[in-house]
Amino acid sequence: MKSWYKIQAATKALALSIHDEIGGWGIPTSDLLKEIRNFKGSQINLEIHSPGGSAFDGLALYHALNNHPARIEARVLGVAASAATLPLMAGDTITMPDGAFIMIHDPWAMAGGGADELEDTADLLRKVGDSLASVYSKRTGLPIERIKVLMADETWLNATEAKALGFADEIDAEAKIAALSPAAVRHFGKLPDALAPKLETARDLEAAVRDGLQLPSRAAKKLVAGGFKALSGRDDREEIEQATTLISALRADLRKTFDLRT
Repeated sequence: MKSWYKIQAATKALALSIHDEIGGWGIPTSDLLKEIRNFKGSQINLEIHSPGGSAFDGLALYHALNNHPARIEARVLGVAASAATLPLMAGDTITMPDGAFIMIHDPWAMAGGGADELEDTADLLRKVGDSLASVYSKRTGLPIERIKVLMADETWLNATEAKALGFADEIDAEAKIAALSPAAVRHFGKLPDALAPKLETARDLEAAVRDGLQLPSRAAKKLVAGGFKALSGRDDREEIEQATTLISALRADLRKTFDLRT
């Protein structure tokens, strides 16, 4: 399985790139934490382009970097959202390209069970939220109460806004911005228009259908090219009606997520 980070170690500097969801999916954060702890140089260059991931893994990375004696030069390549903002906050200097974004929000989780189990989950989420707010407050100097309002609103900040609030220190007007994948944008409720992927070609739509419906590439291509009828190869009226419902729902969902050009 492909790793969600890359490391290049040199005698004096460690180049660390986090470029996917943090933790989860069986990928051990412990490997990355070990690399950080074992590094004996004087500088860590951290680059982040990530939609987030595990809050606990993000906190572990933050503390590992924040407690390391090396200077942390952190940079947002395109987006640092949710848990991905946590290691970013360990930066002694945080640089964002003009047009990049960071996003903070309240932690959430999927839970099941009875009332007691659900109440335990809610209590845990509140405690995790307090920890996140403390990290942001320490880095920015903003009161925790202000941070919690920003988190509750799922706040997206561009480079200028992030610098004004203390989430960033420098703006790079020359750097190019990395784009989020269609699969990544589905996680957010208030995605800025500037980050919405553009559907300009049939291939763009195929990728959106493939990721949105979790279809094989071949099936997504057939669906885009000929609709559900081509995909099923049948004329059954019930299936065609189901296809119409599916296409309508898909189109509505895509309009919420993508900049459809008609």
